[in-house]
Amino acid sequence: MPMLPPTVTIPLRRANYGDQRDDSEYLFNPEVLSADLVGSVPNGFVVRPLKISDYDNGFLDVLSQLTVVGEVSREDFENRFKSMKMCYPPSYYVVVIENLSDGRVVGAATLVVEWKFIHQAGCRGRVEDVVVDKEMRGKKMGGLLNKVLVALAKKLGVYKLSLECKDSLIPFYGLYGYVKDDGNNFLVQRFDKDNGEIVIPFEDESDDGKFFIPTDNYFDICFEILASLFGIVRNEFFKIGIRTMPMLPSTVTIPLHRAEYGDQGEESEYLFDPEVLSADLLGTVPNGFVVRPLKISDYDTGFLDVLSQLTVVGEVSREAFESRFKSMKMCYPPSYYVLVIENLNNGRVVGAATLVIEWKFIHQAGCRGRVEDVVVDKEMRGKKMGGLLNKLLVELAKKIGVYKLSLECKDSLIPFYELYGYSKDILNNFLVQRFDKDDEIVVPLEDENEDGTLFIPSSL
Repeated sequence: MPMLPPTVTIPLRRANYGDQRDDSEYLFNPEVLSADLVGSVPNGFVVRPLKISDYDNGFLDVLSQLTVVGEVSREDFENRFKSMKMCYPPSYYVVVIENLSDGRVVGAATLVVEWKFIHQAGCRGRVEDVVVDKEMRGKKMGGLLNKVLVALAKKLGVYKLSLECKDSLIPFYGLYGYVKDDGNNFLVQRFDKDNGEIVIPFEDESDDGKFFIPTDNYFDICFEILASLFGIVRNEFFKIGIRTMPMLPSTVTIPLHRAEYGDQGEESEYLFDPEVLSADLLGTVPNGFVVRPLKISDYDTGFLDVLSQLTVVGEVSREAFESRFKSMKMCYPPSYYVLVIENLNNGRVVGAATLVIEWKFIHQAGCRGRVEDVVVDKEMRGKKMGGLLNKLLVELAKKIGVYKLSLECKDSLIPFYELYGYSKDILNNFLVQRFDKDDEIVVPLEDENEDGTLFIPSSL
């Protein structure tokens, strides 16, 4: 990678991903989808990685049956495809089902791998954008896609696999090992002009293979269909920046999608450009503290110690930490914004929070944001630092141009996060399955009441 010294190596962590073959038209190495992983596929169909040529094979048409796709030009599609392919270790596994009789895509699903400093610098998986063409529903293709993604996630070594789904689909996903994470809530706020996702489930397969659409969703479905028929699009609300990428041919550009991120700098010790955290975005910071991007030297300043107050960190060597840091920094467009609060008296990290940007083909090849791993050192709780971190992440997400920002939290923390614009997504459930042996530490970062007092549920 040109952004790092030639001696840098990135650990593959419990999986051999294989050569992605930059000259290949596939998003990831097809050999990853081995015969034993994919299993039985209906005659006349094939399960494979997304190809750059699938712009012409109905991929976006199928996605549009699930949610808002909007206007995505060939250039936008190919730029998003190439930026996803550049991630290393790989982060985007878009799997499609192709009808061999006409070469059309009739189903698709995405496994997004989110790389972490916690869980021994491990990774978690998220299942996203699962859809089967309406003409193919009831043929168990949704089940096939889910089985493949679960097996793939296990092969890659994720410690946790999660998804969001409607009430009616909980039994379906339960067939593939998911359980509802009771006490954990999915909170969301939207920054786009849409009223929400199209709520057509990709398929709700009962044992008899029947397809079911909940009747209370029909109004929303009809509204979205009419909107798409009359060409209601939102191009005018978005600004796209362009920057040439060194890893791709000189004629290829990657859209920054409604934001200028600035040069991250090859020699900088910061994870991302500190100028992104402008004074107007930061607002007021308590005296004696500074909010800044994570630095590679924070291995020695207590960053992992603070994270360990939130969840399982495990054994993370300096080499593993620096490799994870550098792999995060290599993502372009940037995907990892880890903020820390530093105590200027001793240089120690006393708070941290992460904004993960997930790049999409939907929503005009846009991006969604996820707030992750928000924690304040136990000695600093009650000083509004959790509020400061959350305010910054929301403003940063808006600046980057995400269409949706979400997080997962315990019941007791819903009022806290509501102060920063979130609301419980009552239509979506958070489902999870774990592949590790650890239990999450459930201490909240801080539950700040309006009077600034600190509240920890008595059950803890």
